[in-house]
Amino acid sequence: YGVLDFGNFRFVNTTQMFSPENLKVCSSQLIDLPDNSWNYYTHCYQWIEHDGWEELEAWLAQLKDLNASGKIRLKNLGDR
Repeated sequence: YGVLDFGNFRFVNTTQMFSPENLKVCSSQLIDLPDNSWNYYTHCYQWIEHDGWEELEAWLAQLKDLNASGKIRLKNLGDR
């Protein structure tokens, strides 16, 4: 894990692009938590173009529940 190289730009310490097209892959990764660390990158236009707000909200609610139960620890960029 480290850098996803897309030619003209790079995402440092990103392990997975998170978009409507790969939501199932990202959801399956939750099964492996907390044994693994995942760093996701997404952008709002990906969800706007695919009208994926409901799926996104459900996935984020699942993360929130896992965090609240202590099964995972959510961190923002810059958190230590």
